[in-house]
Amino acid sequence: MSETVVFSLDKALDLADVLVYEHRGRHLSDIESAVLEGSWKGLTYRHIAEASDYTWEYINCDVAFHLWRDLSDACNEQVKKSNFKRVLDRHQRSRSCPNQPIVSDPAARRTLYVERPPLETECYQELLKPGALLRIKAAKKLGKTCLMDKLLVEVQQQQYLTVSFNLLRLSNGIVQDIDQFLRALCIHVTRKLQLENAVSEYWQMGMGPNSSCTVYFEDHLLPQLDQPLVLALDNVDRLFPHKEVALDFFGMLRAWHEEAKNCELWEKLRLVIVHSTEVYLPLSKDRSPFDNVGLSRELPEFNRDQVNSLAQQSGLAAPRINDTEIATLMEMVGGHPGLVQTALRQLQFQPQVTLVELMQDAPTDAGIYEDHLRDLLIQLQTEPELVASSRTVMLSDGPVDLPAKHRFLLNRLGLVVFLGNQVVPRNRLYRLYFQQHLGVE
Repeated sequence: MSETVVFSLDKALDLADVLVYEHRGRHLSDIESAVLEGSWKGLTYRHIAEASDYTWEYINCDVAFHLWRDLSDACNEQVKKSNFKRVLDRHQRSRSCPNQPIVSDPAARRTLYVERPPLETECYQELLKPGALLRIKAAKKLGKTCLMDKLLVEVQQQQYLTVSFNLLRLSNGIVQDIDQFLRALCIHVTRKLQLENAVSEYWQMGMGPNSSCTVYFEDHLLPQLDQPLVLALDNVDRLFPHKEVALDFFGMLRAWHEEAKNCELWEKLRLVIVHSTEVYLPLSKDRSPFDNVGLSRELPEFNRDQVNSLAQQSGLAAPRINDTEIATLMEMVGGHPGLVQTALRQLQFQPQVTLVELMQDAPTDAGIYEDHLRDLLIQLQTEPELVASSRTVMLSDGPVDLPAKHRFLLNRLGLVVFLGNQVVPRNRLYRLYFQQHLGVE
């Protein structure tokens, strides 16, 4: 009798590492391994984030999102938090030898991008201006980072230098301390530009963190650059809960932008500031770069033609998917890029399933959005006041007035959209799901 091989956590980690390496040419990072281990043990993303000293947003929207996507592409079927054990176990048993490669769809390896004219052109043209400051705003998973990455690639073609700095990757302790935060920023930019690290030297001058950071850029970094530098700051709303840090940092950014009007050296620096919501804290206008400074653009959802374009890029042109099915999809999720792409990827993995069938179970715990919806519910339940406000919005037949802070937090999560100073559910999917799960009969 052959010995039964138990599929363990160690085997799952090893196989996931092999799959990601075969598909993406890289190994699992430490934080990806932590997400896999925590998910194996049944931990929520919030618990995983707390154990690793990261934010829930970073674990859920960045690490886990890309991990499950890469494993899905490698396995040619949808992999998510609720089924990864079964999928990896099945793939482990199907491999005839440890080094047998997984045959995956080459089309799935491409990064898909659908343009939303004239958004991309306007943003690109702004970055060509000396001392530019570009602000990109949208709720979670609407494509902010994809647009940012596209812009960075385009300016690189003009021989610009680029550095991106994702605030979600920083520990909680760093973002709460302006000194540590600005040190981390300077160290990161220096390393990416492959210049000598002189941060400690400048910080020893006793000028205070903002002045030290400014002088470091002015005396050490910018003079060494022969080309413009585009510095992209992603997820800056990570700072919003820390009022004093936000005030100091945003005030410094605005000062840099203003300095470029009078100083040729500062013209080299072009700033991209990416965030999910407007500031709900009382940040004064004269110290925040989010009011009346630079170019501000908010990402819209996809329209019908753009959803069709994404379907075609995904290899799902007619007759695999038709206009009626596209209409059914958009009736449920609107033009939300992340939700649309999830549905299209599921069609790639299950050729026998139709969009209409997927949408029937979509707002339930058995649907394709189960992990996404459950994570949103868990996030809401950590804030009892937000649960009450969400219940009110999901029950209402029209726009709802909410306290400003609640409006912005629910918009940041992507659950609502603004109609003036009121809000409505972003789509039918969220309305139906949260009516069922927030105590609504």
